[in-house]
Amino acid sequence: MHLIDGRRLTGPSLLLDLPGAAVELAIEAHDDVQAVRRHFVERVLHLTRKIGALAQLTPIDFAIRTHKDGLTLAFPAPIDALEAAVELAQWAVGEDAAQNWQVALTALFAAESNPPLVELQRQAAAHNTPFLWDEDGATLGQGCFSQTWPLRQLPALETIEWQKYRRIPQILVTGTNGKTTTARLLARLVQTLDLTVANTSTDGLYVQGKLVEAGDWTGPGGARKILRNQAVQAAILEVARGGLLRRGLATTGADAAIVTNVSDDHLGQWGIDSIGDMAEAKLLIHKGLRPDGWLILNAASAPLVAQQKRLPPATKVAWFNRNPRAAPSNSQTATVQGGHFCLSGRAIVPVEEVPICFGGSATHNIDNVLAALLAVELTWPGRGDWSRALRQFRSSVADNPGRANILGLNGATVVVDFAHNPDGVRQIAQMLQHWPSKRRLMTLGQAGDRSDELLRELALATLGCRADLIILKESLHYLRGRQLGEVTGTLQKNLIELGMAAERIVRTDDEPAAVEIAIAWARPGDLLILLIHDDFAAAIGQLRKAGAVESAEKATQ
Repeated sequence: MHLIDGRRLTGPSLLLDLPGAAVELAIEAHDDVQAVRRHFVERVLHLTRKIGALAQLTPIDFAIRTHKDGLTLAFPAPIDALEAAVELAQWAVGEDAAQNWQVALTALFAAESNPPLVELQRQAAAHNTPFLWDEDGATLGQGCFSQTWPLRQLPALETIEWQKYRRIPQILVTGTNGKTTTARLLARLVQTLDLTVANTSTDGLYVQGKLVEAGDWTGPGGARKILRNQAVQAAILEVARGGLLRRGLATTGADAAIVTNVSDDHLGQWGIDSIGDMAEAKLLIHKGLRPDGWLILNAASAPLVAQQKRLPPATKVAWFNRNPRAAPSNSQTATVQGGHFCLSGRAIVPVEEVPICFGGSATHNIDNVLAALLAVELTWPGRGDWSRALRQFRSSVADNPGRANILGLNGATVVVDFAHNPDGVRQIAQMLQHWPSKRRLMTLGQAGDRSDELLRELALATLGCRADLIILKESLHYLRGRQLGEVTGTLQKNLIELGMAAERIVRTDDEPAAVEIAIAWARPGDLLILLIHDDFAAAIGQLRKAGAVESAEKATQ
């Protein structure tokens, strides 16, 4: 047994419903897991008694989760003691602490202690007032009803006008694929209600569709930034797997939470070894709902259907499914009937009139539209005419960058997409199945933290795109433990073993080189499928410099 790392859980997580401290341990085949847990619990309680901290802890407060490579141990802690609690947890893993451990830990707890912060949190709960906290400050209320103070300059409780600090409508979005498109579409739908809406995504924070801060903001830090923005009247929060597992949820007041789907990506990371584990992790999002909030699930995702049965009985679940016969009849539903998007049987708009569905060939976007429609209708019932926004939202660089963007390049058609796992590539292959093309080229890469099994699945999914030439590209920013050339070499080997001729595969040093080869290769009538992961803006810049022009529509017949 040995320590891998320790981390703070700043909100509800897979192990705890409260903030706390967690450690990841690697164990050997001969280790007794229950003995490890007993040792950890005894050591933590011994250390806390010695230093007089975390006096509320009892053995039943500790949580454990076992997985293929080890286990995770966690216990709750006050929000003004999380850093110190992590240090204590890491001390507890060892057999013997250093000679000055008691002095060091006592000093850590004393330095972090902030009783006014803990009391503000307690009073906010008593007044049913939204409360946010991190290193940047403590916040009462949300969005336009919020105010934030430095952690060491909190207001006197008797001066707080609690009624001023209210919640704003918010929708959470998670899943393996489709999160970003669904969140962007939701934001566009909510704008039709004349609300100032903000959304988080993998490429930035947006207010009214305008980028205000670039970066991957799908963790709890991005949610807090949006919920503290005093211009914001509604929030759409994309929630990624990493933030859920490492830190937990930032908010517990959402009106609706969507899980788009679950597939075989990121397995073997953070104790998630199977699709069932991933479904359990994604469904953690239900802890972010307000008591009467809706959990919106994909009825076509078997892992979600199975795992949702383990949720608390009071959880309100709504379903979406392209097949109306497969959607539960005893729930709120979104389906496709007679070629129309329908909410509980009520027609909203024809599928063929929604541009991101490409006449129905982009079935993954049909799912994303169904999820978004159900979420806005359950959050603002009867308030909006959703059809207009659906007709106006396009797979363009402006509306949905990096998601099935279509450009024309000297007579060739270019599809730029972020698909990066087997299921995502299969969806692109299905969408492009009947698109006319004389020849096809595809760029492909992957981050180094995927297993060899997933790389083989990715190669197999790639064959569905029927590419005449595949350009394998290094992802220099995402080597994640592998050597340069290892991922492309593995993909090349798999593609050849699956029957692709070696001369139809090219390896490049980086993404820009792959795009340059694609541009030089293109002829009129060709289809270029560019899966862009490293720098979308740079790739679009290369294409435009070569003369590419974005297409308003793409005929798919």
